[in-house]
Amino acid sequence: MTDLNALQGVAAQVEAATLDTEVAGVALHLELDNIGRLSDTIRVFARRTNLLALNARIEATRAGEAGLGFNVVAQEVKAMSEYAMSALADIETRLTAARAAADNNRIAVDNLKAAVSVGVGIVAGLVANAEPARAA
Repeated sequence: MTDLNALQGVAAQVEAATLDTEVAGVALHLELDNIGRLSDTIRVFARRTNLLALNARIEATRAGEAGLGFNVVAQEVKAMSEYAMSALADIETRLTAARAAADNNRIAVDNLKAAVSVGVGIVAGLVANAEPARAA
């Protein structure tokens, strides 16, 4: 009976660890959603920065010779905007891959939960069947 009790204890630990894994997966999905929202914020910033650079170039052109220095600044602001958009594209590619991996993990955890549930049921049945034999 001691082996069956130990097996039952291990089954309970596996079940608990499986549930912990599921909770961690949900937390991962939430964090990926947070990263997605940050990407949206970066996109808005990059677009506004690009528009600011365009406006600055227009004003620098209007200012003629006096606006040449301002035009250089506008070009740098535009370059920063383009770099931010490029980095954002990389972030979004990686985010898409991470979300796909997290979705695959969720499927694997669901399958694991089903298998663990079956195993826990089998162990409970073994323990229940062993108790009458032990009493006899």
